This record gives sequence, C-alpha cells and structure tokens, in this order.
Amino acid sequence: MIRKEFVLSFYLLLASLFIVSCVNVENETLPPADEEDQEVWFEVMEEEELSAEEMSERIFGRALRNTRSSEEAQTLEELRQQFMQTHAAKEEEIANEIGVNGFSLFFKSATLNYRSVDLKGNSIILSGVVIWAKFIWDLDPDFIVISNHYTIASDAERPSKSLPFETGIASQDGLLVCPDLIGYGATVNMTHPYLCAEITAINTVDMVKAAMNFIKSNGMKLEKDFVTYNLGYSQGGSNALAVHKYIDTRPELAEELRFKGTYCGGGPYDPVGTLEYHMNADRRKDPFPIPPLLPLIVSGMLEGHPELTEGLVVEEFFTQDFLDTDVLRLLRDKQHTTKDICDIMKSHKDTWSIEEILSPKALDVDSRMYRSLMQALEANNLTKDWTPKSKIKLYHSEEDDVVPFLNFENAVAAFPTDRVIKDVAKKGSHNNCGLKYYTWVVSGGYKDVGK
Repeated sequence: MIRKEFVLSFYLLLASLFIVSCVNVENETLPPADEEDQEVWFEVMEEEELSAEEMSERIFGRALRNTRSSEEAQTLEELRQQFMQTHAAKEEEIANEIGVNGFSLFFKSATLNYRSVDLKGNSIILSGVVIWAKFIWDLDPDFIVISNHYTIASDAERPSKSLPFETGIASQDGLLVCPDLIGYGATVNMTHPYLCAEITAINTVDMVKAAMNFIKSNGMKLEKDFVTYNLGYSQGGSNALAVHKYIDTRPELAEELRFKGTYCGGGPYDPVGTLEYHMNADRRKDPFPIPPLLPLIVSGMLEGHPELTEGLVVEEFFTQDFLDTDVLRLLRDKQHTTKDICDIMKSHKDTWSIEEILSPKALDVDSRMYRSLMQALEANNLTKDWTPKSKIKLYHSEEDDVVPFLNFENAVAAFPTDRVIKDVAKKGSHNNCGLKYYTWVVSGGYKDVGK
C-alpha cells in the first residue's frame, strides 16, 4: 500500500536527490531485530531490483524457449500477458493516486538464509526468497502469500534462483514468500525430503516468520489488517496443503499469520492412492509420464522415515535397466531439470512403464520393500486425521496424467463441504493445467478463500 506520508509530501521529495540515495539499500546494513524477534534469525544473501520486462524474461523467457508443446507455449504466453497486465494496472493505480506519471513499478527480491530444523530436529540454515514491489519507495505489503514450489530437480530451478510464476502477486501489494526447502539452495548437498509433509510445513512456516522479521528490519511494515494466503501446484499443491494443516492445527499460529486459507492444485494429497493408481496391473505397462518422479518419491520416503525403511536402499527399488540410465546420479547432482533427465532417459528408451522402472520386489505387495514404502507414504496422507478450519480451494484436472484425479476426490470427501471450494478442469494434462492455475493465481483467484 502507498504510504500516506509519502503521498502528501511527494512533490517536495521529488525535487530532492535524497530519494535516490535513500532507496538504494544494496549495501545497507540491516538494523537489529526487536528483542522479541531475536530468535527469528535471518541473513540477507542477495538483493535485486528488476523492471516488469526484466522479471517477465527471467520467469517466462526460458520456459517459452524450452517448451516443445504449442499448447503449453500458448498458455505460457497468456500467463506472461496476465503478469504484464496486472503490473501495468497497479502502476496506473499508483500514478493516479499521487497524480504523477512517468515512474515505474519495480520488483524487489531478497534471498534470505534463515534458521529452521532438519528431520532430526537439529538446527539448520535454509534459504528462500521474498519478493515485493517498489515504486519510488518500497511499498508496504497488504498481505502475505506463501508460495510452495512444484517439483524441481536442478538447484538452478529453486525459487531463490529462478523466481516463481506467481511473482506478479507482488505488484498487487503482496509479499511473496518462497522457501527453497531442504535439498536446495543453502542445503543443496542434502537429500530433498520429497513429499514429507510435516518437515516441509515446519521449514516453510519458519521462512514466513523470518520474512516478517525482514520486512520490519528493512523499514517496511505489514498493514495492520494484513492476511496470509497459501498457494502451490503439483508437489507445491501437496506442500501447500501440508502447510495449511500445520497452521490450522495450531490456533495461535493461525492467529499470528491471520491465515485466510489455501488455493492448491494438482497435488498428491493421497500419496498411497497416487502410487497404487500407477502401479495397478491395468496401468503398469503403460508409459509413465515423468520417470524421475519415482526415485524422488522413494529417496524422499527413505530420508524422511528411517524408522519405517531401515535397511532399505534406493537402488533396490529399481530395475537394472532403469539404473543404467544414470538417473540416480543425475538427480543427486542437481544439475539437470526433470525435463533434462526425461530427455536423457529417452536416449535409452522412448518410454518407460512402471514395470520397467520398479523392481519386481518393489511391485510385490507382500514384500517388506513395498509395505515399508506404502507405510511411509501413508504417514504423509493429507486427506486423513484432521479437519480444516480455514477454506481450501482445490483445483484439479479430471484428465491429469501425473497426479490422478482421485487426489481431488479423496480430499473433497475428507473435508467439510463449507471449507472446500471445488475448481475442476474437465480437460488438460498435468503440466498445461498447472500453467492455467498460475494464470488464475496471478489474476487474484486465490483470494476466493478469503471470502
């Protein structure tokens, strides 16, 4: 929101070079946090200021150059246009409010290191990025948006490096908070606990608290009636629902964040049902759409639940032909995207079925390997053992080829009808519907949960 004191004195300030100097905080030392916030530690690793055009190229340029699907390219272009239109509308609103044209609305981002815990409860330093808007001064955010990233394999895809699709929210007076999570950024040498709900939620909420402290320390303030929204698609959809559960089941935290709710899409909220769907005898010979997802799931569960998977090793879950593609090394070095890895795997075989990926023992429902994996996944089932208090808007395609529609159905069946807003696409692949999801996010569709 525009600060009234700046608006009232705008013409006087405009003539002063003080404006130029006071907004250049690149090398400024942050003031100490308030005493009560000392434990919410953060460190600014990098700050950046980008125009809308520069931000658009950073977010959408590479994606548009890399896509091979005309449908995805069209949706990406629509998302880029939505991003620019939203930005231009806010720029015009501010210019009209202060009565002066000729100034641009910029995006600012700060990569933060912050303190959280690892899977054993030990203190750990994680990273992420916060994004907000600047006109002539940094704009005070009206609300917080928690951005949970989709599945990534390359460290270069982490939010603090690539910036998320929903960055346009910042030009709507929002503060975007995007954690990298364990395994990326500051902890790139660690295994990512893929689909491990509770640790993901803890690490995410800790970043939100660090971001709130950063805002105060950076001379900004959240509006007194601020609220918090929560977003994510695919893995990010599951992570968003995990964050929602964590906040909703802690009333003091929900009050502190003024939590409004979640808009999540295409998420494996029921990970057991998701994997069993693809492992079904009628489908296990069909091409699996994204083969690297399976070792991400297995390694995540082994990392997150050693009490259930003790003695098991990732390699045993997969066929030798699959291992011969070098997929595990490609995932561990975090230098390749999932798309890169899929392309490399196609040089060995054009398509990979579940039977060609998972070993016979991993597919044997009576084996300890199968039972342990399913127990670990069930421990992260977000459709059981809790009742949402805040609203959830669920988006899913009935034709989702990666995360089956049963995840939507099971979540809807599990939660009270007055807490769920249903948003169903009749057609569309997982990836293309994901791009459409972000188009609606940038246009403000997430605010439905606050009504």
